Amino acid sequence: MATRNLIQLGNPDLHDFPTTTLEQDIAVGWTTLNVSATTGFATIVAAATYYYLLIGNYWTKTSEIVLASAKADTTFTVGACKYSHSSSDPVTYIPYNQVKFYWRVLSWGTDVLLATVNIDCSQQFTSYEYTWSTYYFFASTYYRSDTTAEESGFSDEVSFTSFTSNSVKKIIESGVRKAMTRIDENPDGVLGWNILIDLINEWLSEILTRKKKWQCLHKVDWTISTVANTEYISKPTDLSVMEFLYVNGKQVDYITKLRYNQYITSNFVQPTGIPVNYTIKNDKIYLYPKPDAVYTTSFEYYSVPEVVTSLSQEIKKEFSNILIYFIAAQAAYVRNNEKRGNLMEVKYNRVLENQIEDVTWEEQSGISVQTDTDNVWWDNNE
Repeated sequence: MATRNLIQLGNPDLHDFPTTTLEQDIAVGWTTLNVSATTGFATIVAAATYYYLLIGNYWTKTSEIVLASAKADTTFTVGACKYSHSSSDPVTYIPYNQVKFYWRVLSWGTDVLLATVNIDCSQQFTSYEYTWSTYYFFASTYYRSDTTAEESGFSDEVSFTSFTSNSVKKIIESGVRKAMTRIDENPDGVLGWNILIDLINEWLSEILTRKKKWQCLHKVDWTISTVANTEYISKPTDLSVMEFLYVNGKQVDYITKLRYNQYITSNFVQPTGIPVNYTIKNDKIYLYPKPDAVYTTSFEYYSVPEVVTSLSQEIKKEFSNILIYFIAAQAAYVRNNEKRGNLMEVKYNRVLENQIEDVTWEEQSGISVQTDTDNVWWDNNE
């Protein structure tokens, strides 16, 4: 029997595109959007210059994409709205209205179109269900279907072998089975794929409150260099806990912000040279002395877990078994099966504690940490 699988492509990122807001409520079937302003949106002079607008936000059930065929200072003329919308709802330019899903016999081989699907505005992802007993490798594109057709570049390729035992999809399916329930196919269901992905991301954030120094999250970053005559450098974006910092191949020692400030204020002119100390403030790495040239750096640190955005994404094997029981407990509670949820939560806590003990035992590593001292007091009576 064929196995049902799901491809998901994140909806287009709209952060850099112009946006405005509705100035009045919109009813079903309306073709005019009265907005606060259309400044920043391209002029529409012919069918070739029509473009799409997203009314509302992703994750909203009544959000929709409409084709704009005319623009004035405070209005858009669009195709008939399928839903009603409220005054102050956002209206945002969106470059595509559909997603195309392709399969390939060989990795990065000839593309064969599986389906063209309208972008699902009610979710962060647009999905397509397929049977991998027939297809092997998959990729997706965004597509503009009206007036002047336009297609984006391909997404990363996935295959049915992408869904390994540590993939997000397999972890979710295993957890839901242990909860003795099922995943909702309805995107508005209480236990849909996107809700379960959100649960995984919430857990990955929360796990650092239990233990920050997971060995599987240890990383080395060589991509950041100093800038001549600039006293600070950026941190790695995923840094959680610093272990070592090297500048020009030599270890740089940590000092407190207080000590750093004392160093730079005790000199009328801040000295320059190869840094020997660093501190962390203003979310940056401040170096002393100030670098006098471009020097390579090396960060050894514990990172934060990568955000999950795809069902084929791999979870660290140290986390996968814990996550299965976490998902099982949460899924059971969602289905109001408190007895099953309590049982899965007990197993989750047991697996979590065992993994913390086995994988993240205390060890001597890193450098000593300095503490701030504003005042020193001695007891002369001793």
